[in-house]
Amino acid sequence: MDKENTRSSSPMSKTCQSCANSKVRCVRTAGQQPCNRCRRLGKECVYRQTRRRFYGFQKDLRIEALELKVNELMGTIVASSLTDTDVGASETRGNTLGGSEPDARSVVDEDVIDRGLLTIEIAEIFFGTFKTAMTEYFPFVVIPPQVTAEQLRREKPFLFLAVLASSSFTDMPL
Repeated sequence: MDKENTRSSSPMSKTCQSCANSKVRCVRTAGQQPCNRCRRLGKECVYRQTRRRFYGFQKDLRIEALELKVNELMGTIVASSLTDTDVGASETRGNTLGGSEPDARSVVDEDVIDRGLLTIEIAEIFFGTFKTAMTEYFPFVVIPPQVTAEQLRREKPFLFLAVLASSSFTDMPL
């Protein structure tokens, strides 16, 4: 017989029906049709064709749907942050609707000292508290001893705000 004629469109399974139903390993020796278990038990050894599963299109559709949702959410976040920034900027600067709108960058660059929430003197006290009393609890935050609060504010504003937030725990109202 020709090898191509015996081959079907889908491959045969690795396990015969009897072994699959018994949930045991199906072991065939090379060249023998019945597996060792079916030969030993005298059962008929039948191999079925495997079913091919293809989930590629479903995954692609799910990924596209998720990407669409992420893009919508990002657009919503950007739009709302621009709206909030414009409203907040006009309120803090005293602009009216007829006045010129400040750019969003100038509002974002303001920190707690520029907004008047803290003075630089209080920030220096908090910074000193962090350097003297809290450095041992934050060994991953390395601030050289010669750096001042004003330098940290200019060079690393996020770290400056984090230091102020962590060292102001004693000044928080209950």
